[in-house]
Amino acid sequence: MASKLYQTTVKNVGQQRIGSFVSKRLQSTNTSAPKSSSFGKKLLATTVVTAAVAGGGVYLALNDPNVHDFVTTHVQGGEEALAFVKEHQDSLNEAHKQATHYLSLAKDHSGMAVDYATATYAKLTGDNTPSTPNPPSSSPAAASPAEPKQPEQQKPLAPPIVVQQLATNNAAIQELSRVVSELADILNDAGLADAGRDILAKADGEIRALNARWQAHIQEQSEILKAVKQIDQHGAALASGVDQLHGKAHISIQSTRANMVDKIQHKESIMHQDHSNEQLLLKESFQQIMAAESSKLQQQLAYEQQQALLAQAENLKRQFMQDSKVLIEHERAVRLQTLDKVYTRYKALEDVSVTQAAALDQSRRTHERFVALSSVQDCVQSRQRQPFREEWQALSNACASDATLKHVLQSVTRDTTEQGIATHKELADRYDTMAQQVRRVALVPEDGGFGAHIISLIMSKLLFKKQGLVDGDDVEAVLARSSYYLEKYDVENAARELNQLQGWPKRLAIDWIQAAREHLEVQQVLEIVETYVLSSSLNDA
Repeated sequence: MASKLYQTTVKNVGQQRIGSFVSKRLQSTNTSAPKSSSFGKKLLATTVVTAAVAGGGVYLALNDPNVHDFVTTHVQGGEEALAFVKEHQDSLNEAHKQATHYLSLAKDHSGMAVDYATATYAKLTGDNTPSTPNPPSSSPAAASPAEPKQPEQQKPLAPPIVVQQLATNNAAIQELSRVVSELADILNDAGLADAGRDILAKADGEIRALNARWQAHIQEQSEILKAVKQIDQHGAALASGVDQLHGKAHISIQSTRANMVDKIQHKESIMHQDHSNEQLLLKESFQQIMAAESSKLQQQLAYEQQQALLAQAENLKRQFMQDSKVLIEHERAVRLQTLDKVYTRYKALEDVSVTQAAALDQSRRTHERFVALSSVQDCVQSRQRQPFREEWQALSNACASDATLKHVLQSVTRDTTEQGIATHKELADRYDTMAQQVRRVALVPEDGGFGAHIISLIMSKLLFKKQGLVDGDDVEAVLARSSYYLEKYDVENAARELNQLQGWPKRLAIDWIQAAREHLEVQQVLEIVETYVLSSSLNDA
């Protein structure tokens, strides 16, 4: 930024001062010798000194690696500005040479105008020995730039550089004052107030001294103009014969002055237009640089934030792992202390679980046996004969783990389970038919023939039937007792009584006795199983 302002200031001041200086010199007709230190030289020297002071920081940054690193690192846009300065040093030197050339050209024309005015004045006054003006200095006084100082370590809360912009009617001096003020603001913003305080103070003093000299020059110029007016009045009093020559000289001077002014104005307009174009280009370039730098800084900031977050996440992760290890070790120690208690309780629970599992298993088997037994009992106690092979097989499977019950259940044949057993009603119905047949052969001896059967049939019609528990071993007494027991649902005693018969009566009663025996066997097996199941259930309880 400082380099760009410096270049712009040098061009503006050089261009404006050359035109103004030449124009004012052409207006003067004083024959006095010009001073060795003209205003243009002083202005150029002051401009060079101020530019050197303003470029001191840039010079340090270009020649001192430490300052260069500081500017590129901490000053926003510093790296691009230094690159821009390096790239445009040749352009700056060329512009300086061109300004020097224009200054020399203006001085040459100024000398020619002074000589012409002096000769004219000599002709008008009759003095043939004009004073020889002192030759102007061919080269402007140049102040050597201040030695670059090493930047001191930045102090915290350093007071800012205070430079008040000078209020003057001279555009160049006002532009220089504005440049110094902007440089002070730039150094204050960059935190380099201490590094450029002395240089800017010296530059401000030089500018103020230059302004004082400018004011003095204005005053001197006013006096010179007054003297010129007096000379003009004196020349008007000369002879009328000289008026024509004076008029021609005046016309020639005015023509030369007008041509010179037109050329200078034309050149000034061209330079002003070039300056405006260059200023626009510099503004656009500066905006692009600022945009690129802003984007770069945003990316850098985002990257640094990301890296900081990653580092913080890593630290948090490491701290979390350490805390987790401590907590895990503490929890492990606590759990190891209670491990024996938990193991003891676990063993107790295991024993209880095993006991309960065995009890539940026993209860389940008892329940299965009871359900299977109930199913068989329902089949056996039904009103009609029905097979119960599947129910009996289920009961056998339920009792397979018990050797006693298994042996008891095997006493019932497969045919019995497939055909079923006679119910109490069927036994009672068959008993009446069987008893009637037994009475018919009650008197038939074992070796009796057909006649004995006929006689026994006839006699059975004549004999009285006995009832109840009567004594005796005859067939009628046995039938009476078995009938009594059958009515009382005592099939066992009924079968036992009928089993006492002999001969033909027993032959006829053998089928009923066999059916009753199967009925009793199944009932007895079921009673044994029921008793065993109830006993197991009581033991489980």
